[in-house]
Amino acid sequence: MILLALAGCAHTLGRSTVHYGPPEPLPIVRTAVDSRWYVPIEVEGLGLWAFFVDTGYSFSTCDDGLIEALGLETHGRSVLRGELGRVRTTKAQLPQLQLGGHTLDGVVCQVRDLDRTSSIRDTREVRIAGVLGMDVLRPFVVEMDPEQGRIHLRDPNEAEPLDETDPQVVRVRRERIFGMRAQLPITLNGRQVWPVVDTGASGTHLDGDRLDLEPTRVREDVRVRGSGGGGSAVQTVVYYEVTDLVLGGMNPGPLVVTGRSGGVGAGLLGLNLLSNYVATYDFGRGLAKFESVLPRRLPTWSEWRSAAYPPQGTRLKAPQSEALE
Repeated sequence: MILLALAGCAHTLGRSTVHYGPPEPLPIVRTAVDSRWYVPIEVEGLGLWAFFVDTGYSFSTCDDGLIEALGLETHGRSVLRGELGRVRTTKAQLPQLQLGGHTLDGVVCQVRDLDRTSSIRDTREVRIAGVLGMDVLRPFVVEMDPEQGRIHLRDPNEAEPLDETDPQVVRVRRERIFGMRAQLPITLNGRQVWPVVDTGASGTHLDGDRLDLEPTRVREDVRVRGSGGGGSAVQTVVYYEVTDLVLGGMNPGPLVVTGRSGGVGAGLLGLNLLSNYVATYDFGRGLAKFESVLPRRLPTWSEWRSAAYPPQGTRLKAPQSEALE
């Protein structure tokens, strides 16, 4: 669970202070309209919301609805370059953030309307607070366990070091040397490439032309959702079925990857691949470990609420959120 409590404002991205504590697992849930990964957030006085978990975001983002609900001021103007174009944002400093047993002070997020400018859609089921990006995740050793439906954030000074000689351990590097996002090596048809780890992508996207892949299907005029512009665009989508893909010494079996008109750089590793592994990322040491698991169906928000908050249990009171609605 994540907890927000009111605090002051600043406007410098990527410079928060982490106070490590005993780790507590974050449950992974999905919404009724989105099978990707969210974690619950309890906002003091405003009830339960959800944060989208996206390693494809360099910097965390707040939906403008959360900032308005908290009564926070925004500062400055910036332009975010997403896969589908540019979008203007402002910035706001979040209140103190308790995340997975740790406390973060001074987290600054980019502020925009996520429903209008990204693939993340508003839902009646739960209010979307924003996106947890790499600026928040990098200070931790992060274990993402889709089999158990949990994310563990650990103090890098306390976590057991990964063994570089383990065949399931691979190197991790920063995008463009100094970037926030993480790249790791996969071998495809005997060739090594370094895509970005992107838990915000449903599918895996690679440059099929550069990798000499043979298309198995081409669809024109497909409406694709993503960050930038109006949150969607019509594109030509090329599909490739690959069988010789190796990550962490393991082949997950046949996988359909896509390449879009306009290209996606080195590529993106999405959830159709990452959901096959328990992944441990030690960003500070530049290592990651992948352990093969069977993908499981994650609970929807409503199912998670039913299990976590049974009728006879404690009910969360959020009078401010009711007034705002």
